[in-house]
Amino acid sequence: MRERTPDEATTYFGYDQAGNRTILNTSPFDAVYYTGYRTETETGEKVLGWREGRLMYDTGFDWRKPGYVQGDRHPVVCVNWGDAMAFCSWLSVKTGHPFRLPTEAEWEYACRAGADTPYPWGDTIDGRWCNFADKHMPFGYFSNRPAEHRKADDGYAFAAPVGTYPANMFGLYDMIGNVNEWCSDWLGEDYYSWSPVNDPLGPSSGSARVLRGGSFAYSLGHWYCADRMANDPSHGDFVVGFRVVFSP
Repeated sequence: MRERTPDEATTYFGYDQAGNRTILNTSPFDAVYYTGYRTETETGEKVLGWREGRLMYDTGFDWRKPGYVQGDRHPVVCVNWGDAMAFCSWLSVKTGHPFRLPTEAEWEYACRAGADTPYPWGDTIDGRWCNFADKHMPFGYFSNRPAEHRKADDGYAFAAPVGTYPANMFGLYDMIGNVNEWCSDWLGEDYYSWSPVNDPLGPSSGSARVLRGGSFAYSLGHWYCADRMANDPSHGDFVVGFRVVFSP
């Protein structure tokens, strides 16, 4: 999952200084804005964001204004599946090389990075490894989160800058926590009971697209490598982002 990527893509795609691929951050998405493209949230769609000290569904939230501070190194949020696909198309044309969303199977393979434990780093979780619903979380999104999580300290109340936490063994950052990531697949509850063993692409149709990874607002079972989530492809809120794959 660390294919060689063309040098010209580094202008538009989130990298750390060593050239390791990361989740998409705001700096490359800003380049798309100047082409005239507008995300659905920028056209008046109501989404979940943070305002006046509380969660609310409202207009006015978008990838630049999710309700918390966004710098160039923060992950893009408030983007739906169509927005993520549009970015992949733009980046492919801009660089002359194919970029796309990962399949769910590719995402989990990349997340595990060879590990067979619940998390890429082992069996337990704390604030050293990822951004999750810790003591800094300012809202009771998961009021039943365990006491050790309420006392944990990952350093951030909302999304953290890309690369804040250690990379996994494939050199990939933020595979667990920080923001949810769109995958290309439709959700199929029993799909993997009959899917191809190699390179499954997901069902041919469905009503919800897969999200993986969990976010800074999630607790309990929403962080581990195998956890599956999904939402309507038109959905986008302050915990939803994406990651792209260079597919030679």
